[in-house]
Amino acid sequence: MSSSRDVKVSIIIPTYNREEILPQTVDLILQNDYPESELIIIHQKPNLSAEFKEFLKRTENRIRYFTVDWTSVPKACNFGIENARGEIVLMLDDDIIPDPKLVSAHLKNYEDPKIGVVAGKIESPHPVKFPEHVGRIGGLGPKHETFVSSKRQFVETGRGANMSFRKELFQKLGGFDTNYIENAHRFESDFCFRLRRSGYLIVYEPEAKVEHLEFKSGGIRSWVGGVTNSPSFYRNEMLFYFRNKPNGWLGRYLWLNYIQRVPSRDIKNLIVRHFAFLLGAIWGSWVYLSKYKLKSDKYDEHKKGKGANS
Repeated sequence: MSSSRDVKVSIIIPTYNREEILPQTVDLILQNDYPESELIIIHQKPNLSAEFKEFLKRTENRIRYFTVDWTSVPKACNFGIENARGEIVLMLDDDIIPDPKLVSAHLKNYEDPKIGVVAGKIESPHPVKFPEHVGRIGGLGPKHETFVSSKRQFVETGRGANMSFRKELFQKLGGFDTNYIENAHRFESDFCFRLRRSGYLIVYEPEAKVEHLEFKSGGIRSWVGGVTNSPSFYRNEMLFYFRNKPNGWLGRYLWLNYIQRVPSRDIKNLIVRHFAFLLGAIWGSWVYLSKYKLKSDKYDEHKKGKGANS
């Protein structure tokens, strides 16, 4: 893409077990309309097929490719950003179809020095019930922070599938918190809430759009039956609540999470989600107390990856 001397935006894609769809995503991003950019791939625990090795050979002069021997979404993002050369970092998922003008649509918002994060539009393969509730965890509850509206507006949070920010500000705030585990639900919202408390704004830009394919295989999937069957999902949600208190009263937040996440027509799923919710709520409360309340608020150090093409 661009030489190191004129990079203005770094595009970061953390990936794990997505060798089938990643080449398509990369090829589309390399067609973006902004030449002063670089594309950084952070591959977690790679298991390379012959086809994927050929893809790497074909793109070796156009991407910066790193491998790491652990699996953590926020840690992989932090590692990629530490190696980024651009002033602005654009974070994307590995299973998207980006709009050709995605990068430019993000960057035009940073003419305003008060903007710290730009949240892009994320078109979903399934219907969205509340398209007007953009990037807001309050209101109707934690399940309704959609990113499909056509109206540009200020919001509470962005989503890692399509979100950009100022690298300098990201570093000042300490990066993403690596205490969010497995699918790392809420790790980007935690960062966004810290950013807003520091006095910066988050804007939703509908022209900066991607189609999220929600690829059915790969990714960090740790629980059979869907992410809401996993105790770690609710653990992360509770950790986010205690650190940021987005809805005020704890009882209300717990109730909104329960009624929006747990109910299922499948009795087995209902039982699994019920116990996952209870276990996750207790687990998340304990993590908050042990990591933050009873000790100093420090983030885990990020392990170093092995650069294959830097």
